[in-house]
Amino acid sequence: MRGLDMILRSKIDSDQREPALKLASTMVQVCGIYSIQPPYSMDYKLFLLTTHLCCVEVRMVLEDEDLSQVKWMAFLLLKQAKHVQIIVGIVF
Repeated sequence: MRGLDMILRSKIDSDQREPALKLASTMVQVCGIYSIQPPYSMDYKLFLLTTHLCCVEVRMVLEDEDLSQVKWMAFLLLKQAKHVQIIVGIVF
């Protein structure tokens, strides 16, 4: 968990950010949302950061890319959308 936290908090480009977000989204889907919250992580910042990044990435892909690139990024898009869906399901 600490490694994922360090990766997402550092300045990285999309080639490094995408696998980290896939990992975070997979962890949330398999282990539940509590896997990125205390006591498994140091604080709630990882939870907030992954949620924010997933929302931004989904929006960027859907608004800025053409359909052929959206198909190419479908796996990442689905992982991140599922992450956001789980978060919204917990909050509401």
